[in-house]
Amino acid sequence: MRSRRCQTAFTGALAALLALLVGCGSSSTNKQPPAPQITGVMGKVTDQRGEPLAGVTVSGGGATTTTDAQGKFILSAPAGPSTVVTLSKVGYLPNQKRVDVQDGTATAIKVRLMTEEPKQSLDADQGGTVTTGTGATLIAGPGVLVDPDGNPVTGTVDVHLTTFDVSDSNTLDTIPNFVALEGTDEVMLQSMGLIDVTLRQNGNVLQVKDGATVTIRLPVASNVSDPPATIDLWSFDDATGRWVNEGTATLSPDKTTYEATISHFSRWNCDQVYTTTCIRGVVKVSTGDVLPGAFVTGTGINYNGTSQTTADENGKFCLPVRLKSQVLVTAIHPEGGGAQKEVETPDVPLSLPEACLKEQCKDTGEYVIQIGTLTGPNGDVDCSKLSLPLAGTCAASLIEAFQCWQPVGKCHITTGGITWDNGSKLVTSTDGTTSLRSGSDELCATMSLVDSDHVKYEIPNGPSYVVQFGSDTNSDTVIVCPDGSKVTLSAADQAAFEACSGNPKSSSSVCENDIASGCKSTSECSGALICCNFPQQGISVCLPATACPN
Repeated sequence: MRSRRCQTAFTGALAALLALLVGCGSSSTNKQPPAPQITGVMGKVTDQRGEPLAGVTVSGGGATTTTDAQGKFILSAPAGPSTVVTLSKVGYLPNQKRVDVQDGTATAIKVRLMTEEPKQSLDADQGGTVTTGTGATLIAGPGVLVDPDGNPVTGTVDVHLTTFDVSDSNTLDTIPNFVALEGTDEVMLQSMGLIDVTLRQNGNVLQVKDGATVTIRLPVASNVSDPPATIDLWSFDDATGRWVNEGTATLSPDKTTYEATISHFSRWNCDQVYTTTCIRGVVKVSTGDVLPGAFVTGTGINYNGTSQTTADENGKFCLPVRLKSQVLVTAIHPEGGGAQKEVETPDVPLSLPEACLKEQCKDTGEYVIQIGTLTGPNGDVDCSKLSLPLAGTCAASLIEAFQCWQPVGKCHITTGGITWDNGSKLVTSTDGTTSLRSGSDELCATMSLVDSDHVKYEIPNGPSYVVQFGSDTNSDTVIVCPDGSKVTLSAADQAAFEACSGNPKSSSSVCENDIASGCKSTSECSGALICCNFPQQGISVCLPATACPN
């Protein structure tokens, strides 16, 4: 939860450029703020392009919350293994993550949601065939559909067939982990093709009637060169967060799709069970302290599969991965930032959890995280050089404005706005404009929201700029200079900025994490802070009275 003042200053696209440039300015401090002392899950939700998603419903462990304007959330949930966290938003397909929640620890996750494919029409009385451009297909006979109460459906229905490109790492983040049960043993899956099949009428989700079946075709993943003639077929169980084996699918003669007969609508996945082995490591912050609750993922480099785990109270993790393969391991800090390594997995078959205690479980060493930095296989992202793409362009004055402002250290919400340790300020006026002021109270720039995609930055006694943020079809950010010329920040430029800023995170988010210490009464709060209760977030925190809900 953030105050109305913070909401005004950091809404939607306006926050994006601040995240890019503030990330550079604040990276000089090495102090690692602690994760909020709550038991539960916190994180950020984006679309498949990495753009933050507000208003996503997040539920798990009997609790529910929603993401803020930057796609962030805090979910208070009881400690326990394999808590299924479900994330959903209209227009997107839901995603689920199984998280081990530790007492007194905020486990961090990053989740992407896939946009649902546009609807196509099907006559429920006559049946028919619906096919998308990817080759995903539904073949339904007449009278096989029922509503949520089991009543027969007649007339036109909406069919959404969404194909997941499992060869793309960003798409893999929109899919629940490839984990299934064979008997009582957990197994890992390697996907050859995956689609979501959803049918609706008047907003109601439809199903196949008892005793009936329909036929689906799933496109073979683009990076699968030699698909098997038959393959196991799996549906996703939302309640357990695992895949369930439901028979087999058959490869088409042209080897482009798998065909299968199904008795219900769900996400459907053509997978092979792969032999697992084990890797382990420890997650730390740059001060050398271990990081309990760090979320750790393994993404196949030469196979289509993912796995995940949570660092224990000693920062240690143990991760199941495919035997004798290459995997990208990512450890994530709850406050943003992470560390990555490309790992060659062992050639010794091992099963968890007993494998964690064996020497054959490969020790991949330490994953040291500095907030706002992504330490990857090619080294750290150098935040001090991130302004160079604008140097020497018509937008150079914009860099100077942010260098003038350059907030450093912790920030504090006050009745006048937000103030950092070095005296830099953001002061929001009643007319909706926000002043960026330096530690010496120099006015560095004024910004205002033009519309949902454009922010105007005015330099005192200098030029004005309009920043146009990316669209659904183009993720580039375009800075329009006073003479009409444009400077473009490509998706690659922005990715580097994102790594430096942590999630990306806005300054308001840093303040939330700084001041959001749990409390039961005002007597536990320092200074003029009072204990504010936020039922939607499921927490109570010490805040200024002006920041508490009405």
